[in-house]
Amino acid sequence: MKDKAFKYASKVWLTAVLIAPVFLGTYQAIVYDGGFIWWVVFGMLFGGTLGAPSFVLLWLAAKWLMNTTTPVICKLCLSVLIIPLAALAFFIGYLLIRFSIDTMYLTIPYIFVAIVAIWLFRLKPFDKALNHAEQ
Repeated sequence: MKDKAFKYASKVWLTAVLIAPVFLGTYQAIVYDGGFIWWVVFGMLFGGTLGAPSFVLLWLAAKWLMNTTTPVICKLCLSVLIIPLAALAFFIGYLLIRFSIDTMYLTIPYIFVAIVAIWLFRLKPFDKALNHAEQ
């Protein structure tokens, strides 16, 4: 059996890791006059490596929620959960490489893109969740 939760979490996480740095780079290029490419590459590498623990937690949460709730409730819960998960990557960066804690505002593009992706991608619940919703 294919792991539907893994596929769904992968889509959400990869979308955030690949698209959020473009927003981040655009903002940094406008405000600080340059550096678009550097911010995009840095954002993708940063999000991809330090965001891996967040991906695992997102996958496990999606797996549990897909087994126990309806798709709408699952997406609502994941939308709330993505906020601390996005912040977790920056906190790990702060602990490992002393990335400034003042840069927590940089999580905003990741959170925004991830929430849009959560609602954009179709969630295919497990049969248990469908049966649970019908009762």
